[in-house]
Amino acid sequence: MDDAFTGLEAAIVLIAFVVVSAVFSYMVLSAGFYATQKVQEVVHAGVDQTGSTLQISGDVYGSADSPGGPVTMLTIMLKNGVPYGSVDLNKTTFIISTDSTIETLHKGTDLSDPASGQWTIHERIGDTNGQTGHLGVNDLVTIEIRPSTPLTPGKKFTLEVNPTGAVGFTITRVIPATTDRKIDLS
Repeated sequence: MDDAFTGLEAAIVLIAFVVVSAVFSYMVLSAGFYATQKVQEVVHAGVDQTGSTLQISGDVYGSADSPGGPVTMLTIMLKNGVPYGSVDLNKTTFIISTDSTIETLHKGTDLSDPASGQWTIHERIGDTNGQTGHLGVNDLVTIEIRPSTPLTPGKKFTLEVNPTGAVGFTITRVIPATTDRKIDLS
């Protein structure tokens, strides 16, 4: 009879170990599924961000109102940096800084000439389903930027292009000591 109780006790202990190991296995699997889900979210966020990026296409130009004067407008051409997705230019921020000023430029409404402290889409090549604010796969846009403070000859400036939800870039150039009406700043 003692042997029977010993066998029954051993069976109960064995069942307890199986139940504990099953609970532990469930916890390990749940933690693994949770970690996998978080990794998947990070990967998707990275793909979304790199799936819409801006690049400069061509040279950077400056315009002065008179030869020898300060640069009052910058012109750059932008394109989508990847072969899929689009960038919403309406949510793009341009920040121009010099050794003495930092200015965030706002999107203007006049396509022909931005006001002081504004930027505009001057020209568009291609079409993203009629959405003028979106830069699609085959689109190129010419952006004109008019800082509130003209850029002095011989001085360095930095232009930051920051699209919301996309990867931007920074351009640093020096205004030549002698300027003309149109200046290639490449």
